[in-house]
Order: sequence, then C-alpha cells, then structure tokens
Amino acid sequence: MEHKNHIASITTSSRPLAIYHPNVWGDRFLVYTPQPCKGGEKELIEKLKVEVRVELKEASNDVVGLLKLVDAMQRLGIKYHFEEEIDQALQNLSQIFEDFCKDKDDLYTTALGFRLLRQHGYRISCSLFEKFKDAIKGSSKAPDTAEGFLGILEFFEATHLRFNGEDILDDGYVSSRKLLESSLPLLTNPVAEQVNHALHQHSIRRGLPRVEARHYISIYGQYDSHHPKLLELAKLDFNLLQDMHKGELSKLYRWSMSCLDEIPEYMRGFYKALLEAFEKFEEYMTKEGTLYRLGYEIEAVKVMARNYFTEIKWREEKYKPKSEEYMQVATASSAYTSLIICSFLGMGDCVTKEAFDFVLSKPDVVKAALNICRLADDIVGHEFERKREHIPSMVECYTKEHNKSKAEAVDELLKRIETAWKLINEAFLKPTEIPTPLLTRILNFARVIEVMYSKGDWYTNVVPEMQTLIAQLLIDPVP
Repeated sequence: MEHKNHIASITTSSRPLAIYHPNVWGDRFLVYTPQPCKGGEKELIEKLKVEVRVELKEASNDVVGLLKLVDAMQRLGIKYHFEEEIDQALQNLSQIFEDFCKDKDDLYTTALGFRLLRQHGYRISCSLFEKFKDAIKGSSKAPDTAEGFLGILEFFEATHLRFNGEDILDDGYVSSRKLLESSLPLLTNPVAEQVNHALHQHSIRRGLPRVEARHYISIYGQYDSHHPKLLELAKLDFNLLQDMHKGELSKLYRWSMSCLDEIPEYMRGFYKALLEAFEKFEEYMTKEGTLYRLGYEIEAVKVMARNYFTEIKWREEKYKPKSEEYMQVATASSAYTSLIICSFLGMGDCVTKEAFDFVLSKPDVVKAALNICRLADDIVGHEFERKREHIPSMVECYTKEHNKSKAEAVDELLKRIETAWKLINEAFLKPTEIPTPLLTRILNFARVIEVMYSKGDWYTNVVPEMQTLIAQLLIDPVP
C-alpha cells in the first residue's frame, strides 16, 4: 500500500525531470529491409568453417601456431563456431603449458597462452612472468621491433585476467601501460593502432566482443602473417549476424506504446511494453516447457521496483544513507539482476533452476557485476544527477561518511571496481559454480558498463564516439 501511495503522489508536474538530448536515431531502427544474401554466401561460410576446423586440428601439436590461431578466431568474433574444438585444444595445452614456458624467453607467447587459458578457466600461475620483470618494467632495453612491442602489449592484455593478491600482475599492469604509452609515438601501424586501442579504448577482457571483433577485423588484414580464410569468414559472419540483429531490433521498436490509466502518465508506455514483453516470454516458454523461468524474472523485477520506491522515499525525505546502505539499495535498483536473469530465459539446457537460484543468492560474481555497474555510473553521472532533485550518489555518500574530497572518493571507487573485475575473473576458474556460458552473460553485462561509462556517461549522452560504435554494430556492414 505504501508503494502504491508513492506512485499516486507523483504527478507529471512534481516529478523531478532531467533534461536529455533528443533521440539521435529517430525511426532509423524501425524500418528494416533484409539484405539480399549474395550468391553462395552462406554456402561459403560453411565451406570456410570446414577448412578452418581442419587447420585447427592440424595446429594441435604446434603450441605457438595453435595460440595464434585461437586468438585470431576469438578476436575476429568467430570462435563460437568452433567452441568444442577450441575447448579440447586448450584443455590439452593447459596440461603442458607451464612446462613449455620454462625454457622459453618469449614474453609474447607466454602472455598469450596465459590469457587464453585463464579466459577458459585454467589455473595458470602468474609466476611465469617472474623472468620478464625487467622487460615489463622497462628497466631493460626497450623493444626495438614490432614483435617486441606486441609482447609487451600481450602482457598488458594478460594483466586484465589477474586475481586478487597477484602483485606481479598489478605492478605489471601499471608498468606495461606506462611503457606502451611512452612508446606509442614511435610505433607504426598496424601495431600502433592495436596499442592505441588497448590503451585508450578497451582491453580484450573488458571490451564488448562484437565491438572488439569489428575493430580487429579492420586491422587484422594489415599484418603480413594474417590468415586470409579467417578474415574472409569473419567478414561474412559479422555481416550475417548484423543483418539478423537489425531485424530483431526492428521488432523491438514496434512494441505498442498504448497507455494504461492506472499508473502515472510518464510510466504508461514503459509499463505497457513491459507487460507485452512478459506475455511474449510466457507464450514462448510455455511451448518450450520452461515457463518456470519466467517466475524468476518477475521476482527480480519486483525486487528492483521495491528498491526504486526506497529511493523515492529517500529523495522525498532528503535522507542521506551511509555508503553500505546506499550500495545495498542502489545495486538492487540498477536492473542488473533482472537483466542477467532475463538473458538466461531463452537459453538452452545449460540453464537450470539452480542457475536462477544462484543469481538471486547474490554470489560474489553477481555482486561484482552489480558493483561495477553502480560505481562506474555514479562516478561519471553524479554531477548530472545533482541538476535535479535526486538521492546522493556513492560519490557523495563516501565523501560525507569518510570526510574525503571528491577526487579521493572517485579514486577509492575505481579501486573497488578493479577488485570487482578480479572477482569476476576468479569466478571463471574450473570447476565453475554455474556453466561458463551463463557466467559469460554476467561478464558481458560488466563489459557493457566498461564501454558506456569509462569515458563519460554515454548511456545518458550518446556522444559521437558512442554513435559510431552503434553504427558499426547495427547499421554499417563490414566492407
């Protein structure tokens, strides 16, 4: 009843309003015309997949060749076609890799193998990098070849897979970043472009896979050692998936925006669309025999709504919560628990009742994703929020509670974000608590935040750089 009264008390005139920029897309995604499939494209994709599968098998006894092939497949966005073969190859490699590296003075191969194996859940020791300390810190002679800088870059990428307590990787992240920054003006393409992207855009671990694939497709062919079949397959596959995504997005845009009289006007369109979405979920999952899943999503939405109302109450009463109390409510209202569960709904047999219970129990990996979302949002968005009546952000809560400056508060929150990323990395170690495809959904939601909030509030303000990313993903095919 209390929540209902809160709704009734909010009118269009009294609701605190934010000034957002106009929609930059208009009806761009409403109209969808399927791209005609050029003669034999799908057949060519299948042919290339067969040929690549053969080459992957042939590379199984060549450690360096296998690592480079798997890395290219991942970064070009086509790894999902070869999951079983790659999993088997890396499982075999995990048993010999540390011994393989003992007699090798090759930072690139060591870092590449470390990154790929950790990404796939293998407990590879960071002690492999002890012998490279001087090179990583830049205290020895700086690399004088492109291959040398690629070794430093690959180590920098590998540090994003670090766990809590791995000092050599914490220190290595800082020192390798400084070395790459200072050397960047001396580099030429494509190495310069790859280094610049890793430093000033997103790492492989934290970038969105489709965004990263689009970028890597554009530079991979510039390397003399590139694999033509992989590149051709990646371009064809990217455009095929993009066309499918365009069709799906068009359907989302066509949801009815009819009004419901029972709730405030500003909520009616959203509520109607939400109900229609759940009706479609129910229809689909009834046919699939997985209707029980919908109950978890409904419960997650209810939890989110209850925390919205708590925030409304705080705002009306001008209540200033402590940091811990704020995080409990603000992470629950972030919608991320609901989104994680929603992303599980249409997946296959790897989704079980236990997986939903796992998410709702708020284990460390889910808490980490929620914390990344809340803290990153607050760091870049709190000043905009203060332009209207709003509850304090974590920045304000922390500065008041600990008597710190804004800069000190932001520094502390960034440290907490780094800790959260390490917890996500640790959650992928085998054996995992839920299947890896489900953990990857949680990881991907953290990646969304990395892309949207690392340079500003791109969720609120769709800056030209964000518009470019959206256009690359959903409008412009790969040439």
